Amino acid sequence: MTKLLSTVLAALLLCLSIAVNAAAYDGIVSVDSVEAQPGDHFVADVWLTNNTIDIAGISCPLQFDNSILVADSVSFVGAIESGTVGPVASIEQDKGLIRIAYLPSFPVTSFFVSEGLLAKIHFHLDNNAQPTTSVLDSLNYDSIISIKYSFDTTWFNGQPVVDTTVDTTRIFNRIEIADASGFNVYLPNFIPGAVIVKVPTAVNDPFGSALPNEFALNQNYPNPFNPTTIISFDLPQAGSVRLDIYNVLGQSVQTLANGHFSAGRHEVEFDASAQPSGIYFYRLTHPEGVLTRKMVLIK
Repeated sequence: MTKLLSTVLAALLLCLSIAVNAAAYDGIVSVDSVEAQPGDHFVADVWLTNNTIDIAGISCPLQFDNSILVADSVSFVGAIESGTVGPVASIEQDKGLIRIAYLPSFPVTSFFVSEGLLAKIHFHLDNNAQPTTSVLDSLNYDSIISIKYSFDTTWFNGQPVVDTTVDTTRIFNRIEIADASGFNVYLPNFIPGAVIVKVPTAVNDPFGSALPNEFALNQNYPNPFNPTTIISFDLPQAGSVRLDIYNVLGQSVQTLANGHFSAGRHEVEFDASAQPSGIYFYRLTHPEGVLTRKMVLIK
């Protein structure tokens, strides 16, 4: 099955690469960053934002460090709606490669979405992984699959002159979006994600203290959500805290917390019953700094 998907995706890449004059485009494909401990199972979400075109197909090849990460599966639960044949995905663990695609239909049809979830990549971390930051990156290279030579002979001052033309067919391995015409390819900006590996250390604490040792804003749960979700944050010491919600336009939606909090972990519920579906950001402000994370409301 994986071999079949890889073949289909390679054909998609060739199809999308016919239009070599990629147009200017401000769309963004991004991958979430995740903190994990050795042995953890976790999900890294892949997003499309700032899109302004009708989409006929998407190709999104990604690479990961297969020495410490195992890609278990790719799911499309909560992903963008489309009029395409896809979405589909394949995993090549031995190469550290994941291909995500929304296959174009024939005849070409298209759909429009300004932002949304493209896919959810399910990983698990090797039990022996050491503290590090492992990047979830994109691919950007091309492969020559055929070279065709043609010759044309002309005569100059009684001598033959041979002109040689070389036609090269390539497959582009890069993130591409084809528009409704089926002939124009757009290259979105890309924001890589990362897996931040943290290895717990044994601490001899005779008083049994469970206080966090660093200022942290945790991923909301559940995510995506409808209509409520829990946001938690860790404070190593007491202090003034403000927790704000913003929409994708940067407009303030709600202030969930604003006051003095004791050291420890705190949980706050966000009720988005009155808000439309979409991407939201939550920002935690504390004397030690500012942290921001992304969440998705799907109704």
